[in-house]
Amino acid sequence: NTRKGAPNDKGVAETERALAGLPLKLIWRQPFEACMKEKQKSVLGIDELVTPSYHRSGLEFLSQGTPCMCSVGPAAERALMEATGAVQVPFMNVGVREAASSVGRFLALFPNEQEAAGAAARAWMERHYSPKALLERHYLPAWTGQ
Repeated sequence: NTRKGAPNDKGVAETERALAGLPLKLIWRQPFEACMKEKQKSVLGIDELVTPSYHRSGLEFLSQGTPCMCSVGPAAERALMEATGAVQVPFMNVGVREAASSVGRFLALFPNEQEAAGAAARAWMERHYSPKALLERHYLPAWTGQ
């Protein structure tokens, strides 16, 4: 929702201003299928930069082996660690104020370094966010009362 002050306003205008002039293709206001096709071509994902959280969109980037920037606050970090058992967040923790410089630094990396960041993102997802890992770590203990 791009309406300022709406319950789910995620700072679209601030993000657009912060990323203006960078060699990026911003994907929003598109049908889901179109977004997913564009995401599959990406070397860098950018999710939520204004509010301190992450969303399915960021997880989709990570699962396809694309590093993803978003602002992850302490509460979201704790929830992610508790649910997955991981000791670090898989996202490049970047706020809207640092976005332009962080994107510039990432795009300046050699392709093999960008690919390594993507491989690390995918490996994190396979280890910590796979259905099997979540089932074993979170849901089965809750179900069995352990």
